[in-house]
Amino acid sequence: TLLRGVRVAGRFHLGKPELEPMLDLFNALNANHVLQEVQVIGQTWGRPQQIVTPRIVRVGLGARF
Repeated sequence: TLLRGVRVAGRFHLGKPELEPMLDLFNALNANHVLQEVQVIGQTWGRPQQIVTPRIVRVGLGARF
């Protein structure tokens, strides 16, 4: 797919509970591929209507008891 993602995660044991912090990075290379163009003939014909979303960073924490 066009959206390349990277995840960094680790597990920490605190007795019985287990914590898993994670960091996700989507569109790591900041690609800007055109997904859709204007198809109507006129001044805007061929212009991009939709491109790949920019970089997105997501931080999370999982817990198991």
